[in-house]
Amino acid sequence: VNTVDPNLMDIVESRFVREKELKEKFDSLIRMVEIVSLAALGQLKGRRGAHLLWKKEQLLRQTSQELIENEKKYRDLYENAPIAYFSMDSKGTINKCNRNTPKLSGYKKQELIGMNILDLYVNDKEKTTTPDQVQSALTEGKSVRDVEMVFRHKAPKDIWVSLSLDAIKDKEGKIVEVLAMAIDITQRKTLEKQLLQAQKMEAIGTLT
Repeated sequence: VNTVDPNLMDIVESRFVREKELKEKFDSLIRMVEIVSLAALGQLKGRRGAHLLWKKEQLLRQTSQELIENEKKYRDLYENAPIAYFSMDSKGTINKCNRNTPKLSGYKKQELIGMNILDLYVNDKEKTTTPDQVQSALTEGKSVRDVEMVFRHKAPKDIWVSLSLDAIKDKEGKIVEVLAMAIDITQRKTLEKQLLQAQKMEAIGTLT
């Protein structure tokens, strides 16, 4: 509707913040289409021309309303998903996140926006995937799925996170945005460590 203003579609509590302005933009778009198509209707005068123009306007308004409703549904699913969703620029700066991302990280949404993902990354001693490896994969056009990393929670404490990422590129092949999905797997990793320790103790007991 308005590519110059990226905040026009912002939603708070399942409602468009600037819904009145958004509808005005759609109305302007409809009027522009009508003006352009009047030339084609120029030969259709009288009742038939008026009827076609009315049908066209009705269809355009219905389509614009459906677009708004679909956008609301998408935003609602995104915001209330049980998984942390967030997006970053090519340098890793977070520019958008859903409600579950603050729950996972401990940071408020306004704290996360503008934060670099590397500020959350913990270089653990275990052989996990590194940010450089993730960046290389995305640059090569590959999707990154279920990589396990350690992040720093605001508490502060370390948490294990399973990350899946996809890169959006421009026509020149440069990354303009990275879409990420994160799941807290700390409990699972703790249980795995406990199981491994128990198996080691059992092995030692068998040997003695």
